[in-house]
Amino acid sequence: MQWRGVRAFLGIETEESRKAWDDRIAVLVGAVIVVIILGAIVGMVAMMIQTWRGGTIPPDGNPLKAIFASRLMVAAARMAFLFAGVYIAISILVLMRRGQWLTAAGPFKVSDAIRGITERSQHRRERIAKLEAENARLRKELQDVAKLLNQAQSRLTKEGERA
Repeated sequence: MQWRGVRAFLGIETEESRKAWDDRIAVLVGAVIVVIILGAIVGMVAMMIQTWRGGTIPPDGNPLKAIFASRLMVAAARMAFLFAGVYIAISILVLMRRGQWLTAAGPFKVSDAIRGITERSQHRRERIAKLEAENARLRKELQDVAKLLNQAQSRLTKEGERA
């Protein structure tokens, strides 16, 4: 069996299958991040309740100091930030790959302008491809005409020498 590459191995050789794969990855990463963030929130609420019930509120009256003094809570917060950053990075890459990145930024909508530029660019690429094909056809026709002209000229030269 011949190795055809990672895309063939994963079954993502077409653009549609790549988009479906991107969707699956985005959903999986999003679900993992939601679970981690929910776990961090539940842990924080549990620690706040424990702090208020146990009477271990610090002398300055700020229960957040006791909560964030826990290494477990700090580790959970770090993990939440880490996975949120990974999710944002993957989302940006997936959106850029699909050509959907930066379609709206607050009140500014740029999707119509980008769509118009993309369509004009695609139309121009198609027009260039047609013109290059026409150019190649005309060059071949010119070569054929030049060959026929050379043949006709050589025949006339031969006929002129006979006469």
